[in-house]
Order: sequence, then structure tokens, then C-alpha cells
Amino acid sequence: MYLLKNTTSLFLLAILTGCVGDNSDEGVETDTDTDTDTDTDTDTDTDTDTDTDVVDVEFGLDERPGNSTCVVPNRPNIGEVELERIFSGLSYSSRLTALLQIPGEDGWWYGAERDGRIFRWENDESAGVAEEVLNISGRVLDDGELGLLGLAFHPDFASNGELFVSYTDNAMRSVLARLTSYDGGESFEADEEVLLTLQQPFSNHNGGDIHFGPDGYLYMSFGDGGRSSNGPDDPYTWFGALLRIDPDGGDPYGIPEDNPFANGTGGAPEVYAYGFRNPWRFTVDPLNGDVWVGDVGHSAWEEVDFVVPGGNYGWPTKEGSSCYEASTCDESGLIDPIVEYSHDDGGVSVIGGRVYRGSAIPSLQGTYLFSEWGTGQVWAVDYDGDGEPFMREVAEISNFGPVTWGQGNNGEIYLPNGPIRRMVPGSGGSSDVFPQTLSETGCVDVSDPGKPAEGMIPYGVNVELWSDAAEKERFMALPDGEQIRIGPDGDFEYPVGSVLMKSFDRDGQRLETRLLMRHEDGDWAGYAYKWRADGSDADLVVNGSTVSTSQGVWDIPSKGQCVQCHTTVAGQSLGPTTAQFNGSFAFELGSANQIRTFDHIGLFEESPGLPEELDALPAIEGTAPAADRARAYLDVQCAHCHQPDGPGRSSLDLRWTTPFADLGGCDVSPENGNLGVSGAKLIVPGDPSRSILSLRLHTTDTNAMPPVGRSQVDALGTAVVDEWIGSLTDCE
Repeated sequence: MYLLKNTTSLFLLAILTGCVGDNSDEGVETDTDTDTDTDTDTDTDTDTDTDTDVVDVEFGLDERPGNSTCVVPNRPNIGEVELERIFSGLSYSSRLTALLQIPGEDGWWYGAERDGRIFRWENDESAGVAEEVLNISGRVLDDGELGLLGLAFHPDFASNGELFVSYTDNAMRSVLARLTSYDGGESFEADEEVLLTLQQPFSNHNGGDIHFGPDGYLYMSFGDGGRSSNGPDDPYTWFGALLRIDPDGGDPYGIPEDNPFANGTGGAPEVYAYGFRNPWRFTVDPLNGDVWVGDVGHSAWEEVDFVVPGGNYGWPTKEGSSCYEASTCDESGLIDPIVEYSHDDGGVSVIGGRVYRGSAIPSLQGTYLFSEWGTGQVWAVDYDGDGEPFMREVAEISNFGPVTWGQGNNGEIYLPNGPIRRMVPGSGGSSDVFPQTLSETGCVDVSDPGKPAEGMIPYGVNVELWSDAAEKERFMALPDGEQIRIGPDGDFEYPVGSVLMKSFDRDGQRLETRLLMRHEDGDWAGYAYKWRADGSDADLVVNGSTVSTSQGVWDIPSKGQCVQCHTTVAGQSLGPTTAQFNGSFAFELGSANQIRTFDHIGLFEESPGLPEELDALPAIEGTAPAADRARAYLDVQCAHCHQPDGPGRSSLDLRWTTPFADLGGCDVSPENGNLGVSGAKLIVPGDPSRSILSLRLHTTDTNAMPPVGRSQVDALGTAVVDEWIGSLTDCE
């Protein structure tokens, strides 16, 4: 078994990226139309405005500096595989859970939206119209992990017109149903034949993927139902199991004779394998019928399983190959994953993929491919059912986070999530063309890399992400002539070619400098440079590093850890928003409001308006009400994950503009453990000691929130949050 347990694993040595993220101070998207904190002082000082002798001026900069040196280079290329955008003209939404073709019919593609709609479009790279062929949104519960989760065309679709759908209905039941088309797939009858249902106890860990195998049987996955640590590894239940049925062999289905428990002895007759936590995506090799499962882990490990009939894959006794929350466990009869990787390396949720059976990339023939939702990394596993598997990274898309995979009839691979990308051979680019030292980036003074280049614009924020009390300097650079667009929520959208730079100091020692770059493809990527002991320059970090300081070890996060915070749902660049920038900053000319200054020098496409008319995050150490300061603090520390469609593993929406009644946490039981506290809820009004939200801020172990980027507790921030929770009397 191949283990990815540390950042020195051989297949990761090609990755060059660090990040600008998890020790950073950037906030998240904020809504300027909120009624929250209407009395906020828009002149709140940022953390960098500490010189009491700085004079107040109207504008901190007279003019916008020219930027001729801090230019975004091509991203490092691993070389074997690239992902090119295809069907760029399609205008449907970006929540595809399935992407496939009718067997034997190459002229069209079909996509399933989570809300219950199914579309098709021509198999033409320039296709610009997706037409709706079915809408069952009225019977689909679209919420979090729920919704229309899987599609599978019958192998004999050409003659019977049968399409199978997997979805969660309004009663929170998982449903497998059969639909029919009488016009070759141009439309489908809304009437359905329900084959099976499973009542779900919770809204997560429902599985829901479906595929036909070359044996003609239909496979379906179910998670443990959100039970977390007490989920079953019981072959008599469908929870945590992979099912296999014959949709043509009975009413409403038959049981294949070679199912491991076909006669009901030893397990439910439908069960093909069990002991999974959340087999969100799996695949059946179209050539030989091998079954591969990407099983989403709990708090430590993500795993890929090579399935044998009747196999028990260990959950909840084991997470990956490790005992789950126990020093010893009974491992008899349990099957370990083929590969696994740690959350310490940036793991959030594994997304099971496909076995490559195309012709465009011969080196991948017969290889299983999968990805990580949190980082966008794509890996290949070479394994034929015998011997030692070999795992290697073959591609990555910064902050891409696909939630499913697609495969054409020709065996080629597609990854949909917003844009649809096709896997193609890599250009074989060399990583050594990317700047290896900070002085080579053009973003600092070549003669003194500790100083910014002339084109860099300084900035600060009203509320910091806690970074173990490190001091920071921040700068940004835009391509000449380009401007920032401010969204309706106050979030800054930087033009392609922009760079955000931040340096971290502790007790006068410069530790690292991070660059967040928006590349030509529109995605952001982060790169960390570790300062040399003599301060002469900083070197590009490969997969994270550490620095010894007077206060202990400082961790430079890996690229995987970086994108745990720089999420797509939070806008990737995070901190630059009107609410974060609407405050004073100590420019060289004097202390001035940043919004007014940046508007004055023409950074914005459209003027955001007067600072006094705009929202501003209240400083944690300020005089605003504790509720406002606590909500702003939680927004910056947590909302990059804890918001709708974010990776946070709870119902919380911690954006500071979300009304308290809509936070989704007050008097709500935790889904992922109570930290050993009896009666714990996400938020218990009046009692921070039983509030998971507070408890996670107070710890530095694997239960900490945020989960990366800090090794110390923020005494001031936690005190304000506890004061707010303590002041609550109810959930209204």
C-alpha cells in the first residue's frame, strides 16, 4: 500500500507551490447591503497603522505607480497531463454532479445539475447551447450534499431509452429511479419507476453515485448517513455500502447470482462491498469491471479503495489504514485502502475518478485517476490488482475542486466544475523556469529583496486572520492599465496578472514572503519563499517548510494547506474587500483611508462611493459592540470554509453579514463529534464552554478551527467570541 503521509513523498517533489493562505490575514466576501453594525467607524485603524506620529492626509498616494517588473509568469507545469477548457460557450450553472454520453452515441453530452435538471449539448468544442431534457427539481431536495447525485444510461439505451437517476427527495430519502426517453434522448418522460429508497438520518454522507458495469449490472453507493464515528460496517444494511443490482432481472430489480450475499446469508443480497464512510464517487472500469471507490475521510485520512466482492473496508473501526480514535482495533477481516493521503498534506475530500481508457495519453492507459476537492490536485494510481500500487501527481488546477468526473465513450477524461476541462497530454514544461528566488520575481527590489519593487502598492486590513501574532507587510500589483472590479458584495475582483504579496516577521526575524498570483487561466495560485538566515534573499518552498524562531517553530504551509483557506467559494484572493479596506492605513505620505486613496489613484473600474457610506469590519480590539467584533472575527477566521457550498463540515454560515437567526449553528448538534463535552452544540446561548464554535478556537490540536496556519490560541479573539456567546439569551 502506498502512503502519502508527509510532504517529502517522492511523487510530490515536482510540486513547487507554497501559498499565500493559511497564516494570512485576508477575510472573505462580504455583503455591503447588510444592516449589521451600521454605526461602525469607517476610520478604524488597520494593524499596520501603528506609528502615532503619522499625520493624517486626504490621500495616502498621489498617483498610481507603474508596474513593469511584478509580472505573473506561467504557472509551473508538472508536464505529464494538462487540463484544457472545452465547451466554453455553455451558459448553464456550475453545479454538475454527472457528465456522460449515451452508450454508442457520441454526438451529445449530458450533464446533471444538483438541483434536479438534466441538460444535453452537442459534442462540439465550440458548443454554446445546453438544452434542458428533464427537470425533476420539484421532487429533489437540493441542499449541501443532497440533490440529483447520479445519472446512468442503460447499456441498451438505443433500444429501451432507459435512464437511471439517483437523487435525494423532499423527504430526505435516497432514491434510485428509472426514467424513459422515446425520442433517443431529446427528452425524458417525467414519470418515474422507483427501484429503491433509503431514508437518510442526516443530510451528509449519502453517497449517491451510480454506474453500469460491463457486466450489465447497476452499481450504487451509499454513505454512512452522517453518523460519523458510530456509522455501521454491517453488511446487512445499505448504509456505508456499495450495492449491485440487475435492473432487468425482476420487479423492480433482480439480484445478480454472483453477488457475495445473493441468498441473504452473511449480508443484504444487494450489498457488493461495505465498510465505507462516504463513497461519494466511484467507478467501474469499462474494460475489465474493476471497481474503484474514493471514500471521503473524517478528520485525518482520505482513501482510495480497490473493491473486491464482499470486502469490508473498515469504517468506522478504521479511517484509512489507521485505527479511528483508538490506540488498538480489531483489524481482522478489514481491507486497507490501496492509497491514502493525510489531511496534514491538505486533504479535505477525495473525489473518486475514472480508469483511463482513451488514446490521447498513452502513459495513462489502464491507470486509475482521482482528485482532491480542496486542492484541485489530480493523481494517477497504477495497480492491476496485484503487487504494490504506484501513485503520482499528474495535474493540478489551483482552487479548482471538481466534485465529479466525466468520461466519454472514447475513454477520454473530463473534469466539470464551472468550466469543463478535458485531460490532454502535458507540454512537458520545466519547473525551473519559474522564479526560484524572491529577487527573481520582479516584485521586490533586486538590490534589497526585503523592500518592495516600485510598482507595488501597500495595503492593510481591518481584521486579521490570526497568525500566531506574526507581524505582516502587504502589497499588491496590477498590470498597468488594468483595474479592480468591485462586486455587489464588496469583494474585489482583480484582473488577470495581479499579484498579492505578504511578508511575515517575528521578533524582527523575517520568516517568509508569499505571493498570490492570478494566472492567465483566471485561477489564483500561491507561492511561498523562505527567507535565508542572512536575510539576503528568499527561496521558493517545495511542499511546505519550517523556520526556527525565538517563539518556537514557524510552519510554512504546503500548497495543499494553502487552498484549504483560499477557497473558490470565498473568492480565492480573500482579504481585499471594501469592508476590509475601509479604514486608515499609514502610507508614506501619511495616514489616509484606503478606499478613498485607491479610488483617487484610479485602481477601481467604478468608484465604490464615499467611505462613510460604505460598510467596514470593526477591529477586534475596537469599541464596537462585542457581537459585531465577534462576528467580524469569525468571518475572517472561519467563513472562507463555513458558508454555503463551502468545505466547512457543519451547517454554519459565519459570514458576518448573515443574520444571526440564519447562522445555522444555534442549538444545533455537531455533525463531527462533541469534543468530549456533554450536551455540546455548535452554539449554546450563554455558555461558550459547551459551544463547539468556541471550543475549536480554544484548541490547537486536530480539532482546531481554522485547522491550519496557527499553533497558538488567539487570547483576544477567543475572549471576544466568548463574550458574544455568553451574552446570547436565545437563538432569535
